[in-house]
Amino acid sequence: MKRVLIAEDDKMTRIILRQQLKKWGYEILEAENGQQAYDMLTVENPPSIAVLDWMMPIMTGIETCNKLKEEGYNSTYLIVLTSKDANEDIVEALESGADDFMSKPVNSAVLHSRLNVAKRTAEYRAQLTEYAHKMEELAQQRAEQLVHADRLVTIGTMASSIVHEINNPLSVISSTNHIFNQYWTKLEPLVKKAITENVEDKKFLEFVLKEFPEMTESLHNNIHRINKIISNLKRFYRKDSSDGVKQYSLNECITNSLEICNAKIKNNVVVSCELSNDPLVIMAIPHQIDQVIVNIIVNANEAIVARKKGNSMGNIFIKTEREDSNARIIIENDGGNIPNELIENIWNSFYTTKEEGTGLGLSISVDIIKAHGGEMSVENLPDGMSVRFAIILPLVEE
Repeated sequence: MKRVLIAEDDKMTRIILRQQLKKWGYEILEAENGQQAYDMLTVENPPSIAVLDWMMPIMTGIETCNKLKEEGYNSTYLIVLTSKDANEDIVEALESGADDFMSKPVNSAVLHSRLNVAKRTAEYRAQLTEYAHKMEELAQQRAEQLVHADRLVTIGTMASSIVHEINNPLSVISSTNHIFNQYWTKLEPLVKKAITENVEDKKFLEFVLKEFPEMTESLHNNIHRINKIISNLKRFYRKDSSDGVKQYSLNECITNSLEICNAKIKNNVVVSCELSNDPLVIMAIPHQIDQVIVNIIVNANEAIVARKKGNSMGNIFIKTEREDSNARIIIENDGGNIPNELIENIWNSFYTTKEEGTGLGLSISVDIIKAHGGEMSVENLPDGMSVRFAIILPLVEE
């Protein structure tokens, strides 16, 4: 059953309208002035139709329509009722935000027809609103899928290098552990005893006794290295943001991101960092900020490889600094300037100059930075060979 608000200061007119509308199956709400009508139309679930008298105390019907229009309340179909019938009056009513206009005295058949139109329009509005909400939900889901997809693409380009990087410490650990487990438990007391008894091999045995603890230390260091690589990789790769927004140091972000990228870039570039003594703490979803930095570094590496063609090492320079109440990250690379006519296009979704790539990395990155209240920019440097990315993010208030 459709609810209709009757806003009319004349009691007799209100009674007549109420009886007619109830006969047609409407649920009736009533107001005696414009302020009451406004209050009843700005609730969470307002009536779908309102019949507003032009001349009412406190706030006229026209003023009510204007205020509703200015404040964005447009879910109710508004009909202005008045004894005025001049063209300029009709124009004024409709310009105020009313959807329809009726003259007094009210013709019952005409009112019935106008209400049918209002009911159909209200239904269309409700359907459009529901459709818009569904589209927003789909867009949000799609955006989350694209963010994750871009992480997968970035991970994919580095997968073989990462596997190789992990295999190196694993090989050391495996060999050391094998030797250690097989020999050391039994050898250590024998070596110590032999040192006191066998003068001829004393130097060699002392060397063995010294080397095994160093192998143990190597074992520990490599285990730590693997854990760090895997930890950074898992956080970057994780699909959801269950860890939520938390305090995160940008200096830690740079370190984590370089750990992730190291296997991919180490043979092509020299990375130099100038990190602030201030840890530069922001409120962020950490793996999303890592994703932005990794994406910029990987893009820089690819640009350097394409320009240098393996002839020499390129350079990536990373700097973090405080700038008033913000943190600033600068990432420069000498992989060549971006053509001036293309530089603005790099933020566009699906724009790419690479044979392999989604064209989503920078588009998603700039959206992530904006969602964190920051800004991201790019510029060519005067040397003709370098590009500078700058990211500004708000610091946690001290």
